Amino acid sequence: MIIFEAFDRPANYRWVTPSEIEFKVGNTEYRATYKETVRQGLSQIYIDFQWKAPDGMWSYKLKKGGNPRESMQVFSTVLVAGEEKIAKESPDFVTFSSFIDEDAADANKRFRIYEKMASRYASKIGYTLHVQGNHFYLKNNNPVQVKRLPNDGIKREDELTYVEIPRCNSFTWATLFECTNVGDFDLIQFKNGFATINYKTNTTVEIKVKAGGRTWDNLDTAEVWNALNGDLFVQNSWGDEPMPMSEKASLLDNGWMILSEGDTVFMVKSVEDFESVWGYKLDSIQ
Repeated sequence: MIIFEAFDRPANYRWVTPSEIEFKVGNTEYRATYKETVRQGLSQIYIDFQWKAPDGMWSYKLKKGGNPRESMQVFSTVLVAGEEKIAKESPDFVTFSSFIDEDAADANKRFRIYEKMASRYASKIGYTLHVQGNHFYLKNNNPVQVKRLPNDGIKREDELTYVEIPRCNSFTWATLFECTNVGDFDLIQFKNGFATINYKTNTTVEIKVKAGGRTWDNLDTAEVWNALNGDLFVQNSWGDEPMPMSEKASLLDNGWMILSEGDTVFMVKSVEDFESVWGYKLDSIQ
């Protein structure tokens, strides 16, 4: 495929600083920067890139009029150079965004191409791709050492407890399901599958998931939660038919309810708490 051919053939580039490269594709000059930050104990490299317009100004806006192969070669070059930086730093996250474009059709087309390339790139370097809007987040599958997040990434508001993906790791789920000491092991049965949590050492929590004939070694993506949880229906106060909800859900053996919607996982300690927070009577989970 053209996408993968371009990915395998980046342009020649040079490092002008430890965090910036310059290169040329066709007759256009480009530069990319790899900004390192640490927030709440998590290291991140943010990648951005610009092209040099005929007036000599650098721009983040989508360059018009170039051919698609050159555009993909630009993105490929940025990612391949980034691989050097990532190999040295092993950050917890790598993030970047697609170009700004006033033409929605062009923006969507370019976004789909970037998403395919980013997915392949993430797999190659040992990261998992998450997409939010036009932003790409690559999460390290094997960080040098798992860093505990503040409160393990768990947030609480009255009866509601929730986690926002990708700000989570194996310790998040161990804490959420109260598997908190070395040697603890928990088997959690969801509507459409199960997960095991094995608290092996103070730095290692092992997670195994099986749902819909597939297996995972983490609970860190919306895909996993969509597979584990079932369709949620509530009682309809103005009709006979139950009303479907946008959230997916599971009712656990201990009475807890787990709900997921997009990149957020919610937990309440009882059906009554669910009904209080959501304002609907539970009908069924299918």
